[in-house]
Amino acid sequence: MAAKKRHSSEGIVAVDRLSDLPDEILGDILSFLPTKRAVQTSVFSRRWKRVFSSTTSLDFHGCRNAASFRNFVDRVLMMHKVCIKRFRLSFWCMYKDEFSCVNAWIASALSMGAQELDLRINFQMDDMTLYNLLSSSLVTVLKLSYDDGPIQPGCHVDPILLKVPTSVCLSSLNILKLGSIVFPDADSTSRFFLGCPSLRDLTLSQCVWMDGEVYNISFSTLRNLTINDWKHNIYGNTPTIVLDLPNGVYFVCIGLSPKLYQIKNPNVLSTAELRLSGYLTIPEHHEADQLLQELSEVKILHLLRGSLKFIEASELPTFINLSRLEVGTTCYVKGNGWLILQKLITHSPMLETLVFKEGLHIFHDELTEFLEERTAPFSMNPIVIQVDHFTGSKKQCRMVELFLTCDAFKVKHLIVNKATNK
Repeated sequence: MAAKKRHSSEGIVAVDRLSDLPDEILGDILSFLPTKRAVQTSVFSRRWKRVFSSTTSLDFHGCRNAASFRNFVDRVLMMHKVCIKRFRLSFWCMYKDEFSCVNAWIASALSMGAQELDLRINFQMDDMTLYNLLSSSLVTVLKLSYDDGPIQPGCHVDPILLKVPTSVCLSSLNILKLGSIVFPDADSTSRFFLGCPSLRDLTLSQCVWMDGEVYNISFSTLRNLTINDWKHNIYGNTPTIVLDLPNGVYFVCIGLSPKLYQIKNPNVLSTAELRLSGYLTIPEHHEADQLLQELSEVKILHLLRGSLKFIEASELPTFINLSRLEVGTTCYVKGNGWLILQKLITHSPMLETLVFKEGLHIFHDELTEFLEERTAPFSMNPIVIQVDHFTGSKKQCRMVELFLTCDAFKVKHLIVNKATNK
């Protein structure tokens, strides 16, 4: 089919190549747009109306005019007759009479065969909707988070309580992300995760654990585990969450949560990433040291953001398998951070690569003084040093020169990656 040509008043010829694409490709393109934007293409022609009705992704984000938004979602779901792959809903119910609408939307998405669901809501789903959601063998990705949103004065909503049904069958679920979800008791929580036999990627963000119970959660297929609990979000006494993990898991800890989470078999972790920031009390500094003790057998360790400042050099274990160490900014750490880095290298007899992942955002004079005072190398093994986000400034060039000339490092190779503007 030849591309359509249109002549403007200035004589410029515009070629419409978009209309030459098959409906299936146009539908895929619309699937990347928010549904509010995608539905606007229906005004172009009858063909575009047909194209929109065949999209496989629906993305609804609530607006201030709740009545208008409800009518819009109802109309779209009514006219959509094909199976969908992705369903995303972000909506804050102001009043309880809106709950039934959201339950109906989720039920419609499931009935249309949705495989990926991203739900950001601020209320408890009814029992039937939750049962259907947790019994879908088609769902491969589930993101469920409680978000209180712009709640009006006088309106009250409760966090999402995971009222686990007697049977959970998420047999195809690969990715699960839960945010601010309340786990009511240990037994139902264990039953929930046992119903996810194919789970590979799990994120727990600011989840709520009850009353001082001991949660024993076992995984057989997990490959990535991310825990984001900057504040201990609990009811009552501090609970204990014991995680039984398979071999080769990539573990990410954002914030600080070892007091809550215990890894039953930390030796199975291959890679660990810590992203600690903010202010910690003295007991919480001790918790950071305890977490490093549990991670002493990892092969790859990332200490990003300001993580170095929370580590006590006197408490470091020996990292017997560590071959790659990536560190983040040390600009908040001053001289203590470089001392800790020295100890980390010294305590890692198998270290091969040291990466400054977030660049050299450091105190130049302080680093110069620190490195020039070293009269013996941190490690007897030659290591590869990699500097990311390199700007080429005089100070950073001097820092890189120090790595090559000082006695602190035995450098096998030096890799410098230029900073890019996003």
